[in-house]
Amino acid sequence: MSFSLNNIFNKLDKRSKVICSFILLAFIIILTLYLVRLQIKVGVVYWDVYLYLNNALMFAGMGEGYKIFLPPLLPYLTSIFFRVFQVTDAFLYVISGIIFALGMGGMYLLLKLRFSPFKSLCGAIIFSSMTVILSWAVSGTLDVPAVCFSIWFLYLTIYGLEKNSNALYLAFPIAALAFLTRYTAGLMLLPVLFIFITHYLEKGVEKTQIKKLVLGMVLGLLIMIPFMGFFYTNLGTPFPFLDQLGVSVENQVSSRDPGLMPDRAYYLKNIPNYISSYPLDKGYGAMLNPVKGHVNPISYIILILTGIGLIASASGVLKNYVKILISNIKTLKEKIVSKDRKNNLKYFSPILTAILIILFIFSLNGNSYLISEALMFAMVLSIYLFLKKYEMGNIKNKSLGNSILDLTIIIWFFTYFISHSFLSVKVDRYFVTMIPALVYLIVLGLSSTGNLLARLTGRLNQKNIISGGLVLLMVLTLFASSIHPYQNHVPYPIYGYQEEGGEWMANYDPDYADKIIYSNNWPAFSWYLKMNVNRGFLPDFNNSDEFSQMLKNSNATYYIGTDANFLHLKDYKRIGNTSDVFFFQIINESAS
Repeated sequence: MSFSLNNIFNKLDKRSKVICSFILLAFIIILTLYLVRLQIKVGVVYWDVYLYLNNALMFAGMGEGYKIFLPPLLPYLTSIFFRVFQVTDAFLYVISGIIFALGMGGMYLLLKLRFSPFKSLCGAIIFSSMTVILSWAVSGTLDVPAVCFSIWFLYLTIYGLEKNSNALYLAFPIAALAFLTRYTAGLMLLPVLFIFITHYLEKGVEKTQIKKLVLGMVLGLLIMIPFMGFFYTNLGTPFPFLDQLGVSVENQVSSRDPGLMPDRAYYLKNIPNYISSYPLDKGYGAMLNPVKGHVNPISYIILILTGIGLIASASGVLKNYVKILISNIKTLKEKIVSKDRKNNLKYFSPILTAILIILFIFSLNGNSYLISEALMFAMVLSIYLFLKKYEMGNIKNKSLGNSILDLTIIIWFFTYFISHSFLSVKVDRYFVTMIPALVYLIVLGLSSTGNLLARLTGRLNQKNIISGGLVLLMVLTLFASSIHPYQNHVPYPIYGYQEEGGEWMANYDPDYADKIIYSNNWPAFSWYLKMNVNRGFLPDFNNSDEFSQMLKNSNATYYIGTDANFLHLKDYKRIGNTSDVFFFQIINESAS
């Protein structure tokens, strides 16, 4: 044939940006619409979503809200739709879907700073295909939207410093949106700080860049001020997130917390579950909590191939580092013996890196994640300085050096890995914060493994085809294995019985809104009844009589309980039930 595989690939590569952009756009639209449609069918899948919906009612002037110190952005955006159109949880899923779609696009652009358009497209699909992303993407929770904004924050910062400084206008406004979506997004300042430091050391900072950065920060502050004012008015402090920061630093948690998990290796051990897993039964819970599911073999294959590639990529630098380290230690010993103190510091760089690595490893057994975070940052910065000093790792580059971007991603991953691993409460969805960094490393590792295969088979002229083909094979397998169980395990509303309970209450007493109601699932019934339902949690009391007395003293007319089939409340009688929801009414009122 006149056309070789290389010729075909080269022709396609010339149009790769257009082709990949079109495929990505189509993929984003189709997947987002599919997920949003399913989410509307399923409804609320997690307790916290009721809190955000109730806070949306509060911002819309239709309710009192719950835990109003929680990040306000998604509830506020949802409240706009409540005021303009109607009150329905579907708007929260639509907003989450739009942000997720933007996040997939941002993932593609971030990867394209380092990889070809084709591999960046594959990376964006890997991002959206991971079990822990797919099941939470448009669920109405905050984790995925926050990480989508974080992707854009990092991308705009890098793009603004390296290619078009106008992007700096948007970087910190996006950072503000990320922070207002989930407060832990504030930790993204660490990788961004590393970008600023390395850019300054490599190229310096132009006055125009500083002006645009400052203006961007001002715009970000303007976005935050109205919410800070809201917090101050209602909570007496404009910074409620500082209390949450204090709790995370002190790491104090109730022994009754269902997420209690002191094992610091929890997330590390369960990475295969987060990449791809499927439920062992028809329960949807294993989709939301991948640790409860069975690991898909593709996870292990991806991790093994990624590990091989990363080790192969780092082996050359590591060998040189060890040689230089040994040489410098030997030189310093000789200079100490000869009492020669001239230029000793220039030999200390690789030794300092080794010391920081050792201190960082030991700090992981400590009590404060802040110390480990600081040591990790110093360690990675010292690695950069070592690479720069000995001109290794592609530091000298017209655009931001590949090694700098690699190290930035490593900081991103470990920033969240360390903080979440130290916390005693472990929840699978917290790993979402690490997924973009993990995706980057997977694409890097698979690409390197493909290049290694090309060298081993003597086909270096086809290394782009081999590495691209390997990435594509992993992507297609991962997406197929992830979407199939998701499609088969979302058949019905998770909390449909509570919605049914709300309808029963409205039919039983049309004037229920004028009564005082308590429930053990108060956020859910506040949402379905569109009123303030009070917390009535039996485990907070010594016994049911004490609980009954509290209800009576609070002038509660009704108590709505789930899983309360055998509950007996003094001075209250059961008036009905639907599925797993049971209704109790005070006896003297019902008699009258």
